Amino acid sequence: MTNSQPPAGNQHPHLSKKFQTAIEHARQALASGTAASTLANALNQQGLGGMEIIFVFREATGAGLADLKCFGQWWSETTGVTDVAAFDAWADEVLKLD
Repeated sequence: MTNSQPPAGNQHPHLSKKFQTAIEHARQALASGTAASTLANALNQQGLGGMEIIFVFREATGAGLADLKCFGQWWSETTGVTDVAAFDAWADEVLKLD
């Protein structure tokens, strides 16, 4: 008999390991008051794409995927954050550190 329930916790441990440094940096940067837009742009300049940045923010803050996907309206894969004020205002609502 097999269990049809998904495993508890992070279902992508290989990604957590791959982005461990970025996750820890994001957690520390946000805790110290770095704007989410500044952090997102820095991660983008390091070569991370939008989905990878969402993953880093989720792992760093525990924010829900639906809330994180909303950042897409202020994001461009080529230029990064397109509306800093709106991006950071939304971040203040959803990126809560434990």
